[in-house]
Amino acid sequence: MLKIAIAAVAAAPFVASSAMAGPYLGVNTKTDFVGTDYTKNEIKAKVGYSDKFGESSNSYFVEGGTKTIATDGADGTTNLFVAGGLGFKLSDAVSAAVSVEGTDNDSGDTKYQVKSGFKYSF
Repeated sequence: MLKIAIAAVAAAPFVASSAMAGPYLGVNTKTDFVGTDYTKNEIKAKVGYSDKFGESSNSYFVEGGTKTIATDGADGTTNLFVAGGLGFKLSDAVSAAVSVEGTDNDSGDTKYQVKSGFKYSF
């Protein structure tokens, strides 16, 4: 049963549909290497909400949770984060997205990250 649950969570980002609008739970991981040397691992555990704007194909999300960073040779840190974003369908083949994330840290200064991009589907 646990293997099925893990497989379902792992496959969820690849099975996007309007039926998935609403609240969600998720886990993302990112591992960094320089050449073959491991440098750090980041794990985000999040709860959020996503939906479309009315009948349009434009969408939004808001989420928050914890971000744990384990750097090679150092103590790991866990901080809180909040994020939000918008997605726009510009044509049948072109879409755009933008998101903003804020993460607290031990120094007291909030770290901000802005992402944007375009996607052409054919």
